Amino acid sequence: MKYLDLVELDHQLHAEIHHQEELLRATAQKIQAAPGGKLLMTHSNGRLQCYMRSGPGPKGRLYLSKKDAELKNQLGAKRVNQLFYAATEQNLCSLQCIKQAVASLQDPQRFLTTVPPELQPFSETEILTDDEYLFRWMHESEDDDTAYLPERRIYMTSGGNLVRSKSEVIIANLLLEMGFNYRYEKPLLLGAHLIHPDFTILDIARRREYYLEHFGMLNDSDYLDKALRRLQIYGQNNLLFGADLLVSFESDNVPLNPEYLRRLLSLRFSHLLIKS
Repeated sequence: MKYLDLVELDHQLHAEIHHQEELLRATAQKIQAAPGGKLLMTHSNGRLQCYMRSGPGPKGRLYLSKKDAELKNQLGAKRVNQLFYAATEQNLCSLQCIKQAVASLQDPQRFLTTVPPELQPFSETEILTDDEYLFRWMHESEDDDTAYLPERRIYMTSGGNLVRSKSEVIIANLLLEMGFNYRYEKPLLLGAHLIHPDFTILDIARRREYYLEHFGMLNDSDYLDKALRRLQIYGQNNLLFGADLLVSFESDNVPLNPEYLRRLLSLRFSHLLIKS
């Protein structure tokens, strides 16, 4: 059974709320910078006439002629921004209500771990604690004999794992430093293709895997073709770039940027990071 991914939904709502708040701030600044007064538009004898309302009564209405085109445009843009601001406020209110409702829901995967011990034998799903699940995940396929040229794993990470390149050492150390549970080249069967993603990251709360591929020789045309075919395999199996799959890269002239990767991981997996 596929469950609704509540943590992912909450993450997306948080990002969208932040986006809407940024829109509100930017739009408010535009409104504040606009000229005072309000644009009034009427139709007379089939022609559109524009006025600026700056106060009550007839004296508070100024006709805008052709020479006032710039002021008319500014007031028109101000009115559009005011309407946009009101609509964005409504969107933000709705999103905050939805986020609050999502927070009240209980993830079915997490619910299983709260079942009383005397009832656990009746569950159709094997119930594992987070520690039990993590231990099993970290040690499954340890004796895998399908790895590509394991003898080329010659670089040691700070976690005691052997990887194939100095850049992968940097990535592995970064994942460990940030507190991610990960496996290096854990086998993954996608349709008819058995592949070994460079790094598989585990979200223990949702029992879900994510994948990080590092493409380190993009100046090599054959290597680039293989990298593109690998990305196609992910896509054909509904593992989407930016959601289930992240990518780092380098070439002879463009080295790996660890800080970019740190920001990317922090943004995509903020819910997995160790809270200080």
